[in-house]
Amino acid sequence: MPATKPAATPAIERIREIAYQLWLDAGQPDGTAEADWYAAETIASNENGPAKKARKAPARKKAA
Repeated sequence: MPATKPAATPAIERIREIAYQLWLDAGQPDGTAEADWYAAETIASNENGPAKKARKAPARKKAA
């Protein structure tokens, strides 16, 4: 039975596409895979909008 490759999640596929495009745009240099991947992760996370921050509870008024 042939081995099957596990399906990648859409997020991983998008990061892969971006990293590949970064590599192509840079002229296909050797040794930049890791840097391209990290840059692609940042770009992909920004495509989904900024991370939502937890809202801080309003301050209570002090008793007079």
